[in-house]
Amino acid sequence: MFPTFFCLPLLIASIFAFPPQTPKASGSENWRGEVLKTLAKAGLGEKDLGYRPKNWWTAFPRMDQTPFLLPHFKELFASPLDLPFFTRGFGKAIERFLPSQLPSPQKKPGGRLRRLLYYLAVDRLITGFRTYSANLAPDAHQKTPLFHALLAVQKVGGQPTRLISFGKEADYPNLRKRLQKDLRNLPSPLRLPLAKLLLNSLDAYSWTKKSLRNVPPKLAQRIETLSNLGETQGDGNGFFPELEDVWKRLDFHSMAYAGFKACEALERAESELILAMATLDPEQKLALRHFDFRWDSPLGPIVIAGTGKDRHKERRPFLAIDLGGEDQWLAPIATATSSRPLSLALDLGGADRYIADENDGPSQGAGILGIGILMDCGGDDFYQLNSTGQGFGQCGIGILVDRGGDDRYEAHFSAQGAGVLGIGLCLDGSGNDHYRLFADGQGMGLLGGIGVLGDAAGNDDYFAEPLASKTGRGDYHSKGGISVSFAQGAGGGRRGDGSDGHSYAGGLGALLDLSGDDHYKAGNFSLGIGYWFGTGLVWDGGGNDTYESSYFTQASGAHFAIGVMVDESGNDIHRLVNTSGAGIAFGWDLVNALLLDVRGNDLYEAKIISLGSAEVRSNAFLIDLQGDDSYRFGIKKSPIGLGGVDHRTEYKKVRFFAPYNALVSQIAFLLDLGGKDQYTKLKPKGEPFPKRKDGTFLQGGNPKTNNYAIFDDR
Repeated sequence: MFPTFFCLPLLIASIFAFPPQTPKASGSENWRGEVLKTLAKAGLGEKDLGYRPKNWWTAFPRMDQTPFLLPHFKELFASPLDLPFFTRGFGKAIERFLPSQLPSPQKKPGGRLRRLLYYLAVDRLITGFRTYSANLAPDAHQKTPLFHALLAVQKVGGQPTRLISFGKEADYPNLRKRLQKDLRNLPSPLRLPLAKLLLNSLDAYSWTKKSLRNVPPKLAQRIETLSNLGETQGDGNGFFPELEDVWKRLDFHSMAYAGFKACEALERAESELILAMATLDPEQKLALRHFDFRWDSPLGPIVIAGTGKDRHKERRPFLAIDLGGEDQWLAPIATATSSRPLSLALDLGGADRYIADENDGPSQGAGILGIGILMDCGGDDFYQLNSTGQGFGQCGIGILVDRGGDDRYEAHFSAQGAGVLGIGLCLDGSGNDHYRLFADGQGMGLLGGIGVLGDAAGNDDYFAEPLASKTGRGDYHSKGGISVSFAQGAGGGRRGDGSDGHSYAGGLGALLDLSGDDHYKAGNFSLGIGYWFGTGLVWDGGGNDTYESSYFTQASGAHFAIGVMVDESGNDIHRLVNTSGAGIAFGWDLVNALLLDVRGNDLYEAKIISLGSAEVRSNAFLIDLQGDDSYRFGIKKSPIGLGGVDHRTEYKKVRFFAPYNALVSQIAFLLDLGGKDQYTKLKPKGEPFPKRKDGTFLQGGNPKTNNYAIFDDR
């Protein structure tokens, strides 16, 4: 640590040596400069983009009075060309810290999971941290580390380690004798890593308890009864004031610090246990195959299982470690609530099955006023639950991380990377994975929460059930036939302007896939969708991908929101089906919607109001940089799209009521910078679209009302 007088000259020098700059996109393409050239042709500049709301605007929800607004929103709302840089930051975290291979035993783990928690979520939610260390310093006993670590659990739980009366220790129950007996067959090389994991878990537990110190038990219990909030908050149908009450009392900095410690503890234990197991002799390996330790500690069950085929039925254990084998987890695992605020699980490998039925409640990495983390180190695994888990946080932190294997994830609601006033992360390192969900997940952030689904490698399938007949969530935009998915990079808030006036800002939802030929399928409100001060992000690092969805989707948004998709490479298909509109860079009611495709021969297909289309004073940008692309659009004579805007009377004159409709600009454009492109009609099929072709610049709209529609193919 340097003294202040030493740091100050360096700081001053750095300010002059590196003046502040607007961030530019990574990679070789200068897409931002090309966008500015297109805008200049229309007499516009970057200052004309985005929104800078004034508090005197009648009927505009004031951001400074909207609870749960995330730190990034106001500035990105004003500067939409920064959105690709912002989105790529999430992708870079996946690329750097979510490797597909197991850690090398010769190297220290390096805090990768902790850094993912920080860069994907904590730093997006609160300030005060950077990524230096989790500050773990377990003081393990030299001779009998695991035995004494278990006694420490007993002490932290407020229970005695000895029962003494009449001047002697009781014959029964005798915890010390029981622990020594049950640990007898555990190979000694494993005891120190397990002891350190226990002690580090106690450290994390203490900080989790600190985070809840001001939350009354009755309020905590009420929060734990609130489930599937995605069904009630969008249109403000359900008002739960306890959400505001608990957030004011919750010390989320201590919660995050506990999360860092828990992530680091699990990752260190993973590496140390793998190294220790490699040193075992044949006799020790045989003993480990049959080893089984189970203790109902005052903090919750503690399980240490060997390498055999185990069946685990303990509910919400404080700590569960399985050292390998094809196992079954048949009860809620890695699930925290205020009464048991830390629950960690580590499985070192095998084709495992994690099953939770509809009566089990949250499971498989769920934190509701607590921290629940499940880490599986390898194997073709199966995860199944009804709702609430597989990386779900509600006023807490829930994480599921799977290192590798061809995995399958199944859930109905609120799962696979979903955060509601909290953090939910679902992270998979490698393998051809299948994610199946009804709604509200696969990267969903609600009410200031952050939810991320991140996958590093493999040909993956992301499926959010599009049929309302199966989900029961029909959307009137599709005559009730298509489901409101609110999934696959979805961020939304509580729109209270049509009910009780209690409006909450949206969260941030992100779906991040580093590589592979992937398939994305969903219903309405999906794939980079923002709603009511929410932010939805999709980032795909490469591969020939297919995106298929219906309405309000694929870089879209409604009502003061942000929706983004960035695809770095591959021959991709962006297809809107069924109602087939309001997507692929579409905004409704002061929305920034942006789709950036860097390279590849791509297909874009939609029927109505899509492909760089803006309505109700939105900004919508479809940008394709390289490749021979095909755009298929239109079932009407003059649909709004391919760089199109609507025209409304309120754009023409500043009115006393909702004056902002005349004061802001509406801008939509389609910019294609390279390749031999085709623009054709869907009906009649294959007919060239009028005026849209290679090497053409078109400007529509009405500049007199700050209404700009631009088509630019170079």
